Amino acid sequence: MTATTHEVAAQPAPARRISPRTRQILLTVGGAVGGLALAIGAYIAWDTDHNVRTDNAAVAGSVVSVFSPAAGTLRSWDAVLGQAVSAGAPLGTVRVEGAGGQQFMFVEVRAPIDGVVVQSNAVIGQQVFPGAGGPLAVVADTANVWVVANVNEGDVHRLHVGQPVDVTVDAVPGTTFAGTVEALTDATQSTFSVFPALNANGSFTKVAQVLPVRIRLAPHAARLAVGESAAVAIHVK
Repeated sequence: MTATTHEVAAQPAPARRISPRTRQILLTVGGAVGGLALAIGAYIAWDTDHNVRTDNAAVAGSVVSVFSPAAGTLRSWDAVLGQAVSAGAPLGTVRVEGAGGQQFMFVEVRAPIDGVVVQSNAVIGQQVFPGAGGPLAVVADTANVWVVANVNEGDVHRLHVGQPVDVTVDAVPGTTFAGTVEALTDATQSTFSVFPALNANGSFTKVAQVLPVRIRLAPHAARLAVGESAAVAIHVK
């Protein structure tokens, strides 16, 4: 009785068969996943062939430091952060001492360009000097900005002036700005580094270089700040 019981218990359970309906569902799902993978691969191949993309880009523009035109004492200062100014507009006054300190005159500090005050460091009463020390202020021309995109050196041969570009800026989500390639720089970004990479010890590791590409933006209503992060898609076909 016991032996018979053990023999019955030792028999393997019969394999569970997949129903035709389940098999059809699995085949359908597998086909859909495979088709989607092929479609994604085809799109990536098409996109790589037709576009050069990089998110190593930023908004750029003219940024000018403001210094006193003469050595003296800053007596007044009217520029504040975020203020819009016009080229030649007075920002403050400097008292300039004459010979022996017997005579003096006031000299105006003026805005160098049209733009917005993005930095204001002036302190009334401080000693100022033309072109020396820290700037009294910094003015950026935010109305005429462009984008600088750092493109991998292996893709530069596919670029030329005039190609259309789609630009997105992190600070303006959901908006795509139209642009065109305006200039290609004949030097890598590392060339402008304070300490360019040099192979001085005989141990060389090749590093992919990037070249700055200047992109002109089409007229738009958004207010972009110099230095904001951007991403570009340059249409090469």
